[in-house]
Amino acid sequence: SATERAKRLRIDISFLRAGNDWELDWLVFTPGLGVAIHTVTRYLGDSDKPVLVPKPIYYIFRSATERAKRLRIDISFLRAGNDWELDFQSLAANAANYGRDCVLMLCNPHNPNGKIFARNELEELAELALRNGWLICSDEVHADLILDEDREHIPIASLSPEVSKITLTMQSPSKAFNIAGMNFALMIIEDPQLRKQYRYGASGQVISELNPLGMTAGIAAWNGSSDAWLSSCLTKLRCNRDLLATAIERLAGISMPHLASTYLAWLDISALKLNDPEEHFLKHGLKLSPGKVFGDTDFMRLNFGCATTTVTEAIKRLEHATK
Repeated sequence: SATERAKRLRIDISFLRAGNDWELDWLVFTPGLGVAIHTVTRYLGDSDKPVLVPKPIYYIFRSATERAKRLRIDISFLRAGNDWELDFQSLAANAANYGRDCVLMLCNPHNPNGKIFARNELEELAELALRNGWLICSDEVHADLILDEDREHIPIASLSPEVSKITLTMQSPSKAFNIAGMNFALMIIEDPQLRKQYRYGASGQVISELNPLGMTAGIAAWNGSSDAWLSSCLTKLRCNRDLLATAIERLAGISMPHLASTYLAWLDISALKLNDPEEHFLKHGLKLSPGKVFGDTDFMRLNFGCATTTVTEAIKRLEHATK
C-alpha cells in the first residue's frame, strides 16, 4: 500500500503536511511530475471541458493539453509593480462559460516567473474552483526554493478541508535537491475517487513503481539530513540572483522582473526586437529556454542554479548579445 511504501521510505511527513493534515494513504507515487501533469490532463475532469492554465507556464502544462487534444483556456499573468498577478477579473467573469468538471492548473511557486501566490490570491482561486465545481492540480515542486526571505509558500490544499478534497498536489525533491534524473515524485490526493481515477489513468501508461535509486534519493532529501545543504544552496542562489539582476540593470534592451523564488530568471527581451531570440543568444554562447514554449515570446528563461563563476560568464555573454 502507499502507506507501507511511505513508511519504508522514512520520509519526514511533517514536510509533506506543510500546514495541512495530509495522510500517508493520500500519497500516490509517480516517476515524475511531467508524467503526473499528462495523466491529470488526460484522465481527470470532463474531457469535453477545458483545462484552465496560467500563461506563461512550465511548457509541459501546455504540451499536455495539445497531446491530449483537450481544450485549453489560457489565464494571463499581469505585471503588478514588482510582482505578477493572474487576470482574476477575466477568469471570474468567464467562469460560468467554462462549466463544471474543469481542471484548474496551478504552479506555485510559479515557473517561469517565480511568483509566490499570497494567501488571499489562493483563497480567490479556491473560491472560484469550489463555486464552479473545478478540480485544482497544483505543482508545488519549487516550494523549498523561496528566495525572498520575507515570503512563504502556502500549499493551496492547506486552505480548508473543502479545498483539500478537490486538490491534487504535486511534489518532488527533484528541483530543490537537483535529483530530477532519479524519477521520484508524489501526488497528494485526499479524495478516494480522484485517487482511483488518477491510478487508472497512470496504470499501463507509465512505469508507476518506485525505483530503488529514486527511493534512496527521496530519503536523503526529505529525512532532514540534507537541510543544511539546502540552506547553503539557497544562500548561493540568492547571491546569484542578485548578481544577475544588478548586471542586467546596466544592459540596454533587456530587463529582469523581480524573481521571488526558483533559480530560473525570466528575462524580458522584447525591446531587442529579435526575429529568432533562441538562435541569437545561442550564437553568443547562451542556451536560454525560449519564451514561446512557455507561452510568451517576449521572454527568455535563464537558469542560474550553477556556480557563481558560470553566472559571471553568462553575464559577459549577455552583454555581447545585447550589443
